[in-house]
Amino acid sequence: MAAGLVAGVLVFASLPPRGWWWAPVIGLGVLSAVLAQASPRRRLLTGASTGLGWFGPGLAWVNGFSPPGYGLLLAVQVDDHVIGTYEFPQVASADLPAKANGAIVMKKITITVH
Repeated sequence: MAAGLVAGVLVFASLPPRGWWWAPVIGLGVLSAVLAQASPRRRLLTGASTGLGWFGPGLAWVNGFSPPGYGLLLAVQVDDHVIGTYEFPQVASADLPAKANGAIVMKKITITVH
């Protein structure tokens, strides 16, 4: 869950006024690495922590207008993120990037959506 929270905060860091364009690349890479071999329960928890790290501070400005609205909006956004990470396909370890003589070799990963 800590990796998911860090991933969410890194994606949040790309929003204005910070605009750290490189941060979501690292954050989504961390999230993808964690989700690749995670169990369904772990994907749900990671998705929730990523959503809180991303949308918690990212939507904080809404709290000034309506604190209950902020809570509701945060719940909806985190729920959407949880559903998305739960549906992330589990990948066999053989399909993950492998390092061969200093070069990264990636096998083809096919994702089928029903």
